[in-house]
Amino acid sequence: MNKTNLKIDKKLIKASAFGIIIGCLVIMIVTLIAALIFLKSGKMPNEILGYITLAFLGIGSLVGGYVSARIYKSSGIMCGAIIGISMFIITFIAGMMNFSGNIGIILLLKFVTIMLTSIIGGILGVNKKDRIRIK
Repeated sequence: MNKTNLKIDKKLIKASAFGIIIGCLVIMIVTLIAALIFLKSGKMPNEILGYITLAFLGIGSLVGGYVSARIYKSSGIMCGAIIGISMFIITFIAGMMNFSGNIGIILLLKFVTIMLTSIIGGILGVNKKDRIRIK
């Protein structure tokens, strides 16, 4: 393995780590804001709680894929896929702590949501034009 391949791999690991961290932070912040809103309103819609969670996972993975691709500056689909798989594993492990014996369509829906939004975020991050600087 030559030095250029090793350098690219280190950059991909760094980009992925930052994307995962930022994505998880976004999920936590959005969830905290929603919890405060639900607490203030006094109404908790139990029927749509799963869909709200899916939306928050989608937002976090979109941001994570975007950040990762902006750092890596190429291969948006690959960056997004790495972020998606990593964030799905994290949410799966966290969900197993509250395991009730029912793994079904929701798990598949979470996987598809996280993968699609993180790949879209990766594509958007790579295709983002640099800032226009006015002299």
